[in-house]
Amino acid sequence: MRDVALRAGVSTKTVSRVFNEDPHVLPDTRALVEAAMRDLNYVPNALATTFRAGRASVIGVAVPDVVDPFFAAIARAVEDLARDRGLSTLVTSLGDDPADERPALESLLGRQLTGLVIAPVGTDHSWLERWRGHTPIVFVDRAPFGRAHRHLHRGR
Repeated sequence: MRDVALRAGVSTKTVSRVFNEDPHVLPDTRALVEAAMRDLNYVPNALATTFRAGRASVIGVAVPDVVDPFFAAIARAVEDLARDRGLSTLVTSLGDDPADERPALESLLGRQLTGLVIAPVGTDHSWLERWRGHTPIVFVDRAPFGRAHRHLHRGR
């Protein structure tokens, strides 16, 4: 972003405003910044955006098997809704071993997701309680087990 600002002769804040389509940027300034973006093949740094926002613009989807038509349909429905809202999806297969569920979900949750949709395979979801205040979690197909059952969102 600094390189684009330097090339266009503007501040990095102005580059950000152009990138985010702020209507208050003057047309001539917008044209300079857009030309600099093209010249430098500028693409935004998703990690930096996540850091500034405090969460990624990504919905996680965790299902037992993405090849299974039922779970593939869930993943596709979440993807369609997310796309309509300017979000991306990150889909993972949990498999059928309950021991694999927690590490897979913690890996997703550690990415500061906007939300997580789970079709669980495990038998204890009480450990998800600590994530409840940070990330909306929706269970589909099966209810969560353990203390989390009372506190986490359920969807069908």
